Amino acid sequence: MADVHELTGPYLRGLGIGVFLCLVHIVAYAIGSPLIGLLNDLLGAATNPGVMRYSFLISPISCILAAILLRRGSRALSE
Repeated sequence: MADVHELTGPYLRGLGIGVFLCLVHIVAYAIGSPLIGLLNDLLGAATNPGVMRYSFLISPISCILAAILLRRGSRALSE
């Protein structure tokens, strides 16, 4: 979000943040929920709800992956 502040001018910051958050939420809801549902179906969570914890591991793993990619991107921008 800080990058959006830097890229947009002082008069477009609100619009830039609004568009950014809208896109992030649309992508998160379009990918996250169906992916967890698909994993629950593949793992058989309907018959054994205990395996649902494995599909919920997607969230922390994706956060770690995003942090690694952001770190690499910030290093590329600083060079």
